[in-house]
Amino acid sequence: MLHFPGLFFTFNIDFRVEPKSISHHSVQSLDFPTGRKPLVSKISIYSGSSPSTAQAPEIPSLCLSKEIVYCSKVSIIRDYNLATRQGFTKGINLNLFTQGLGYQLDREHFDAQIMFNDTCQDVMTAIGSPSSVYYKSEEINKNGAIQSDPSKANDYFYNYKLFGLDLLFSAGQNQIIKFIFHSNFPCHYNFNNYFMCNFEIPILVNQETNQTFVVTQATTLEKLQDNLNIKTQPAILHRSSSTNSLNPFGPAFFYVYEDIIFEVMTNGYIASVTIACNR
Repeated sequence: MLHFPGLFFTFNIDFRVEPKSISHHSVQSLDFPTGRKPLVSKISIYSGSSPSTAQAPEIPSLCLSKEIVYCSKVSIIRDYNLATRQGFTKGINLNLFTQGLGYQLDREHFDAQIMFNDTCQDVMTAIGSPSSVYYKSEEINKNGAIQSDPSKANDYFYNYKLFGLDLLFSAGQNQIIKFIFHSNFPCHYNFNNYFMCNFEIPILVNQETNQTFVVTQATTLEKLQDNLNIKTQPAILHRSSSTNSLNPFGPAFFYVYEDIIFEVMTNGYIASVTIACNR
């Protein structure tokens, strides 16, 4: 790799290439055959002093609007059931901000909390109206078959695309039964449909020592398997039969842990996280 402040280049090099010592100097250089110099395979741009600790910069104040609310972080509120020895989710806390009311380019920060079984009125009071509303037209029965019943009321989603968040409401009671968080990574089928959701999911992995593993949008499948001991085979979803028949990104893999479903891309990164109400 060639490393510069805020930028580094990655090259694919043949493992048979050996370093060559430069005479009279205590340095080495890679000696490539004529006409076989390596080509750039990846360019990474980051903010900060190191790519491993890089964080997305804040939205510039000039880009803010008094009519739009933005979300900087979503913290998942979890608890632990001693009887079942499993964790469960109670709700989420959102750190929100918008343009300040003063003449200067300041920001106004505030928090909002949404819990399972909150109604759509509770949600809109806390975080405002959604970007869009989507009604499920199909359901999956107990046998795994897709069925559609026009005479039956369907569950519906509130899509908060600026938050990278979807909320699923039950048709019968109009209460939240599912949270969906989108990482908005490239190489995913729904890339650029949502802003990235900066979620944090604290998962208790050892009740005796109170050891907690925090899952974020940057967590990889390898870290999930190492810390959560996920051994089950994933469910695989091919989206080639959906409306967009051209899907160059490959299948998605779904791993279940307690009340959480991780959607993982072929490169091992999390595409979305779904948390369902299991109480």
